[in-house]
Amino acid sequence: LWRATGSALARRVALETADFLVRELRTAEGGFASALDADSDDGTGRHVEGAYYVWTPQQLREVLGDADAALAAAHFGVTDDGTFEHGSSVLRLPRT
Repeated sequence: LWRATGSALARRVALETADFLVRELRTAEGGFASALDADSDDGTGRHVEGAYYVWTPQQLREVLGDADAALAAAHFGVTDDGTFEHGSSVLRLPRT
């Protein structure tokens, strides 16, 4: 797109995308991984699968307060049982 249009925005997006690929997905063998590992710090120093991407109802309440947390949980599908591991849920938007 950048070469076809000369758009400065398209150029920047292309360069930033290439930089991300080389910086984050390049393997020691010179190839590229297909995804990033979802392990991340859970706020206590532990590395947990998906910690950056998932929420529990309690975490929503801590950040949003009871009323807004209830609305957010209903809208994004955060349940007491969770949709992921250990009672956590991946936020999702309902299909319309």
